[in-house]
Amino acid sequence: MKIQIIVLSLCILMLSSVLMAQEMIPTPNNKKAMETPVYKKFIPSARTVPEFTFTRTPISLLTSYYDYMIGSYNGMPVQVIPDNIAGGGYFLTYHGRRTATGTRRIFYAYLDANGNVIINNEITIVVNNEGYGTVAVDPVSGKPFYAWHCNTDTDIENEVQFTVDQFYYGIYGLFLDPETVIDNPITVSATTDNEFIWPTAVIGPSPFPNKRRIYVIARNSVTHTYGPSENPIIAYADFDTAQIEIGIPFTWSYTSIPEMDQWNVDVQWRRPFHSLTADNAGNLYYAGFHFATEADGITAIIEPDVDVFKCGNYGQGTWTRISSWGNLPSWNPNSSPTDTTGWFKNPSNQPYGDNELSWELFSSASGHLNATVDDLGRIHFPAVWRMITNDGYWFPDLQLPKEIIFDPSLPEDSQFRINDIWPHINSTNHIDEHYQPWDNEPPWGEAEFVQDPYTGTWQPKIYKSWEFPYWDDTAHDNAMFFHCNNMKVTEGNGEGMLAMVWQNCARAKWYNADGDADYAAWANTPEIWISVSSDNGNHWSEPIKLNNIETPEFAGLKPMWVYPANKVKYVGMQGNQKIGKLGLMFYNDYTWGAYVISPGVGAVNDGGQVMFTELQIVFPSEEPQEDPFGQPIVLSSSMSVMAGVHIDGQMAAAGDVVAAFVNVNETPQLRGKETVQIINGIAGCLMQVYTETNGETVYFKVWDASTNRVLNITETLASQVNGVIGSWPDNLFWLNAVSTQPQNISLNTGWNMVSLNVHPNSMAITDIFSGIMAYVEMIKSPEGVFIPGNPYNTLTQLTDGKGVFVKVNSSCVLSVTGIPVDLTTPIYLSAGWNLIGYILPNPMNISSALISLAGNYIQVKGVEGVFEPNNPFSTLSVLSPGRAYWIKLINPGILFYAYPLKEEQAPQNILSCAKWGTPIQKTNSQAVLCSLGNFASVGDQLAALVNGELRGLAALISNNGILGTYINIFTDSPGEIIEFQLIKKNSQEIIQLQPNLSSEPGEITGDYSNGIYYTLTQAPNQTPEIVTGLVSAYPNPFSASTSITLNVGKEKQPVQIEIYNLRGQKITTLLQDELESGQHNILWDGTDENGRRVASGVYLCKMHSKGRTQSIKLMVLK
Repeated sequence: MKIQIIVLSLCILMLSSVLMAQEMIPTPNNKKAMETPVYKKFIPSARTVPEFTFTRTPISLLTSYYDYMIGSYNGMPVQVIPDNIAGGGYFLTYHGRRTATGTRRIFYAYLDANGNVIINNEITIVVNNEGYGTVAVDPVSGKPFYAWHCNTDTDIENEVQFTVDQFYYGIYGLFLDPETVIDNPITVSATTDNEFIWPTAVIGPSPFPNKRRIYVIARNSVTHTYGPSENPIIAYADFDTAQIEIGIPFTWSYTSIPEMDQWNVDVQWRRPFHSLTADNAGNLYYAGFHFATEADGITAIIEPDVDVFKCGNYGQGTWTRISSWGNLPSWNPNSSPTDTTGWFKNPSNQPYGDNELSWELFSSASGHLNATVDDLGRIHFPAVWRMITNDGYWFPDLQLPKEIIFDPSLPEDSQFRINDIWPHINSTNHIDEHYQPWDNEPPWGEAEFVQDPYTGTWQPKIYKSWEFPYWDDTAHDNAMFFHCNNMKVTEGNGEGMLAMVWQNCARAKWYNADGDADYAAWANTPEIWISVSSDNGNHWSEPIKLNNIETPEFAGLKPMWVYPANKVKYVGMQGNQKIGKLGLMFYNDYTWGAYVISPGVGAVNDGGQVMFTELQIVFPSEEPQEDPFGQPIVLSSSMSVMAGVHIDGQMAAAGDVVAAFVNVNETPQLRGKETVQIINGIAGCLMQVYTETNGETVYFKVWDASTNRVLNITETLASQVNGVIGSWPDNLFWLNAVSTQPQNISLNTGWNMVSLNVHPNSMAITDIFSGIMAYVEMIKSPEGVFIPGNPYNTLTQLTDGKGVFVKVNSSCVLSVTGIPVDLTTPIYLSAGWNLIGYILPNPMNISSALISLAGNYIQVKGVEGVFEPNNPFSTLSVLSPGRAYWIKLINPGILFYAYPLKEEQAPQNILSCAKWGTPIQKTNSQAVLCSLGNFASVGDQLAALVNGELRGLAALISNNGILGTYINIFTDSPGEIIEFQLIKKNSQEIIQLQPNLSSEPGEITGDYSNGIYYTLTQAPNQTPEIVTGLVSAYPNPFSASTSITLNVGKEKQPVQIEIYNLRGQKITTLLQDELESGQHNILWDGTDENGRRVASGVYLCKMHSKGRTQSIKLMVLK
């Protein structure tokens, strides 16, 4: 094969200009442009462009007179709000000027789930020159965090400011006072004049229970080497929802990357282009690329140019750099079908050799990248590659968008992969490593040719493109490529769905610059291009093209500076295709080209519009020609398995592929694979399975080539180093895969906690529950609500690995048929409570099933009981198919269920009693660790009742002389009075217990590790004790007034009721008096102590009594 890899670095001269303290300094290109005399036509589409519709046609947010990079350089200024927070929607931030001579300000916008603009305004009330805002949304509370740079003090340097919107119940604009998180100048590496600006914010897990960590990174605008070298500083702080709502200040810590700090002061020049992201395991990644020269700024340093800087321990560990080469091989096509000399020639008209052409990562034209984490924990970051020669030339028309995927789970020498975005290399092309613009048809490795109809001469059929939003490469003093690049990729959404968004204006360039009259209609047409992936970026679609000629909704618009939302919103399925919504923010530039970048485009600053739109896209289902398993890891020893293969009881087909896996650190590791053959009517394969340890659990999957599905295999085996399992033809080790199977789930009248371990053809609720829809009253989960016949349903699809609550009006059986859910499905969980499904085919001990979350979960609870690690009073021990469970995590995490063992585990029965039966389920519950005296015995049952309705039941256990149990009490309303009764195991005698408990859904009462129990004793009479405290307020939210209900205990006592705002300032005192035992109601009319109407927002009602303070939230509406 005539392909060789060469490595060339970009040799670049520094622009002799001064920093504007606002925009980045460009790095001009010292490579000489060479014309590419070929057809001006796009590469033909190899696949169908995804179907799409507009769910929100373009709408204007602001007429703005700042027409450059309206959002962050390296962040995602459009963030999805979780659907369970105020119905979902988007938070946006951007900078803009309201007038041509006005001050550039930072704006925020809140759009509801339908794309309606609820608010769009400046964040601060101080008129200051602000820029390059960033926003990150807390995945737990849905609250947005904002940062931007501006000058907040008397020195000349900008600072980075930060705030958070408390965003209560959809009430926006409740900003905490902005604080300076990066106060410039800052001393680094003995230099004192450093100015860190251009912030990006990301949120990740925290090492502290129930908290998250916000990171704000800013980059240095000051250099101490030959040219710009933007080393970063990172501020970080931990938070929880309560801290934001109460207004407790953030405590900031700082870190930097020592190697990049050194780059900033080195004699040699290295310029980085990177972006920050965080995974769910507490790792920070600063991913991107750089170029390097000697001190003269010209002589290239040949070194790996693709970098991922990684820091573990939540940003408090040691930063390490993993690097790879960005250059890709190319070759010189023949000049014609009969002329074998190379088509590309040097200035002396001599053809280049194959090893003298390559594709170079065009770092200075890819600097406005971002980095994200997909659902598999891999890092994605995009760039543009250009074709170059070994003597310093390049071809501006030959530039292609690609992405780099970094997989931290792989060995270090194979962690990087460069992936085609558009165009794609044909899956049957095994000659070219990556796409070549002249090799679009077989036979591969040979160019296609086209004949000039007028002259009869032949030339290679080479397709051009222009992956930038502006056509004129001479704009901005020949720095258009540096200023105008802006390519962004979304993060994982739990469904494997990604989107890549960039701009292309090749057709405008062909007319405006090249004079091709065939494209005159495109003279003022920048285009938005969107490729999507349904499999975490392994395959990308043909691009959707939005423009003012082919897209009616874009008529009259000239879109620039396009930013997608941080993730695709999963909608559901259309057959076997996923459907998702993608929000886009862009700038409609009245005069195409940036006026504010000197030298600017246009005679006057006539502005444009900051706009938003949303698409609903049908994601193509990829059909790879090869199995999706990849290559197995090779170890020093192995075993042999002679296997026969069945799928649904029938012989597998030739070409199906069997793969063997072993879980290493809870991560599946491919240990072997082999293609199925048919011999004498038997489907089988002789597989080498790598292992260096006896007794590892080896499990299997099969890829059904005819349906492009990966199926689970029920059989497992224990590894044997150098062992042989099975023999031909009489003693095959049979592997049995099942493509479809039924699941039947019995539902009781009322609420049921439900999940599926099969995946039907349609995950739509209306399809899954069609057989029992007459019984269904409601289905709900943290993601939304479904009511039959209601057009406003917010929950329409079920999700593998997630649970739901199903309310039926009569007992019935839910029957579902589908393929078994992939046992390696990652289930993404947030810090705090999550409703998980159980996807395994058989019951499993809870500690074993949740081994991937060991150390990161506090409690699991279901209808069977409650489980806490190392708590002997736990009443839940086994997870069972068909049921759902609440799990409380310390930090966000990914659940990978353990692979089932051969030993069968019986499902755990749901306790019942003769008088009340089984507990009535609700959509939430409260776990209570109880202890009882010697009037009770092991095996007695503790019953929890609300208004005579059984809400919880648990058997008593004895441990270290303490008799007690962990009871899960179903309650979805705070302030319910929970009564306890003891059912004696032999006589069924019922004993009334005390004290009663006021319900707090989602709370945990008691703490085994600290010896704290809720102690129950025999009641002297049957009168339940009244607990002093606030019960509720109704209505809440309210506009005119609300009635606050409180209880006072058995004796008269002093009570004080006060109203506070969220800054801790007292608004008024409603009551200060002694109250008799019983229930009381206090009215608040929404006024302060002077009788003035308070502003709309959230307030705290606090009750003080006998040294105890309790509070509830009240919301005042206009």
